[in-house]
Amino acid sequence: MSNLINQYKYMENTDSKQVNGRKSLRIDEIEKFLLGRYDVRINVITNSIEKRPKDSQKPFEPINDSELKYELFKAGFSKFDGELKALLGSSMIQKYDPFKAYFEALPKHTNNDRDYIQELSTYVETNDQKWFEAMFKKMLVRVVSQSLGTPQFNKQCFTLVGKQGDGKTSFFDFLVPPKLRPYYKKNYDFHGGRQAKFSLVQNFIINLDGLAQFDKKDLNNEFKATLSENYVKYAPLFSSTEVSFARRASFVATTNKHDFLSDETGSVRWVIFEVLSINHDGGGENGYAQIDIDKVWGQAYSLFCDDFKGELSQDEVKQNELLNRRFMRVSAEMEVIARHFLPSEKGQLNAEFHTASTIEKRLRESGYGKLSVYQIGNAMKMLGFQVSSKWSAEHNYTQKGYFVSETGF
Repeated sequence: MSNLINQYKYMENTDSKQVNGRKSLRIDEIEKFLLGRYDVRINVITNSIEKRPKDSQKPFEPINDSELKYELFKAGFSKFDGELKALLGSSMIQKYDPFKAYFEALPKHTNNDRDYIQELSTYVETNDQKWFEAMFKKMLVRVVSQSLGTPQFNKQCFTLVGKQGDGKTSFFDFLVPPKLRPYYKKNYDFHGGRQAKFSLVQNFIINLDGLAQFDKKDLNNEFKATLSENYVKYAPLFSSTEVSFARRASFVATTNKHDFLSDETGSVRWVIFEVLSINHDGGGENGYAQIDIDKVWGQAYSLFCDDFKGELSQDEVKQNELLNRRFMRVSAEMEVIARHFLPSEKGQLNAEFHTASTIEKRLRESGYGKLSVYQIGNAMKMLGFQVSSKWSAEHNYTQKGYFVSETGF
């Protein structure tokens, strides 16, 4: 370091000087000094500048601003803030995307190779293994797509439900490859404002570890909005203008509770599986740790490049909604409706047409306390009552409701 610093000791603290008959600007000298000492890059995920010794194989590390300025002062520079900011914010500094770099460095997976994704999925036993393996494969491709900021948007949270201590969290930990570990975050602050939003563009996977710790409103309202966000706006380094950055993070979750959903309209955002067992073998050779996770992601990336559709089809969305009903919290409205009404059809014996409001009135007049008309509508849908329409002469418009038959009053 002393040789390089001494090399610049002669420099005058002026904006420019003559070198070989050419005016040399101070920014040229700063560029020569810094880029002669270091490999420098901007990490577009963390929105930070990283460096390592020139032509070194050492890992990059974030630049310490004070240390960098100290080196410049020791080299004889002063009043360089403007030039330094211009240099570090210019095209002279290469941009580095750790997600893109990771996936592009993986060997391409071919049809002749082992199916690493399927092999890994067999280590997690669920109550619907075929569905789990299909959705696990699609989830991995969506994670790849989301991390690269492409239009194939990951709208679902892949969730494992099972008993405490069965290895759900460890399995998700294993999914994150070592090179992307710095971009793995556990839990999310739904009320964290801008700082929480930053984590959507600065992480590979966010694990909502232990859903029971979150408020019902957060999971069914705030999280629904979060999963719908595809961009976050903020000012990049050395700029005062906000621009849109693509969300890179995908969500996974674990819970020991089987009834954590309470808003049927938001359940489409969850892809949930009941775990029977996870073969981790304590990290031993007979567990999933024997699978090379880089090869799993290599296969997922190859599928993505081959235009494999990671999104759920319309039929899969409908199937997922039906399966998610197993994890819905039974409301008071669902209990009383199931007790007193059965689905029916127009023209059937004893069939009556009711709206959610008239059902609420009928129950209230029968001695039940205050019930929510909105929740009655949700409960009717959850219990399989088909929405119908009927002209109301009293109100002079067509009402939406349900044909039902009463029972148990």
